[in-house]
Amino acid sequence: MKQIFIFSDNRKDSIVYFEREPAILVSMSRSDLLYLKEQDFATYPAIYVLIGGNKRYVGQVAGQKIEQRLTQHFQNKANDWVESVLFFGRADGKMSKADTDYLERRLIKDFKEKSSYELTNSTKGNKSYIDKLQKAKSDQLYNIAFEILNDIANIDLFGTEKKRE
Repeated sequence: MKQIFIFSDNRKDSIVYFEREPAILVSMSRSDLLYLKEQDFATYPAIYVLIGGNKRYVGQVAGQKIEQRLTQHFQNKANDWVESVLFFGRADGKMSKADTDYLERRLIKDFKEKSSYELTNSTKGNKSYIDKLQKAKSDQLYNIAFEILNDIANIDLFGTEKKRE
């Protein structure tokens, strides 16, 4: 049996939080940054996607708060195109730098192979040593995050869904 937790606090933000152990997935608009700072998961390591128009940027946060990293992006005039953010991580907030590096590289690779969006990343992501067990756990997290995206949140991250006429 799969359990999915969806939380709504009836506030004026548009932050949507999904949880299925061991993964969390968060979707938010750019204007929700102040509300994000109030959330426990704003301190977790994460893999994120900046979304706007036909552009995407994949990044990762380890050793820094996601809200701090997003603030840096939003203060950069070159990122004025960003409208929303999606990020995922572990529900317990425990991911190593090797995990985030691996997952960032995997997501960048998947965007390049599966999407027609303009990926604004200038690199393929960081590379750290990751052992087989840690890699398997990271792959499980990635797969669960995409199950939530596809089956629950109904978000087509790669823009590959056929448009109906």
